[in-house]
Amino acid sequence: MSNELIETSHGSIAFIDTGGPGVPVVMIHANSICKESFKPQIEALSGFRRVIAFDLPGHGASGDAIAPRRTYSIPGYADALLEALETLNSTRFVAVGHSLGGHIVLEMLAKNAPVDGALIFGTPPISNDLEGLQAGFKPSPEMAYTGSAFLTEQEVGMVVKLALGQEASGNEFFLYPAPDTMPSPFPKARDFR
Repeated sequence: MSNELIETSHGSIAFIDTGGPGVPVVMIHANSICKESFKPQIEALSGFRRVIAFDLPGHGASGDAIAPRRTYSIPGYADALLEALETLNSTRFVAVGHSLGGHIVLEMLAKNAPVDGALIFGTPPISNDLEGLQAGFKPSPEMAYTGSAFLTEQEVGMVVKLALGQEASGNEFFLYPAPDTMPSPFPKARDFR
């Protein structure tokens, strides 16, 4: 996957565009990570569908915001990505958002963006203010892994249980990397870089 940059009024935004047929799938990552967090999904969809994955301003390979007060908010991120999509001539798209990315997708929908469909996950239903953020993102031992590039098997099981329920927590599909992935440099850990 190679990075490309697009200049917007918010700053330079890094993205991956696989090309491909149909309405593009636009992937928007969570806070403090980058577009490469969608690497397995991008690889799975390549050749079947055009996938565009962005680094939000101030994340990954994107530049810092030109006007931080304008850009570093859910509406600001939505505006920046919609501007980038317009430059890429994406007149309609399907949006996939993880956590913060999900809130950005919801903001795009509120702005009547040309979203044909949306999938959001890890996106707590909060109001877009300080109280909402505090209510939706309470620190807990179950969330201590967030921000880690490596997860132990126990942490992977915990994430699966939180996301899919107790019955999925022992499912080997979720607990072991695909055979063609590179082994982790840490024993009993999954590499999500």
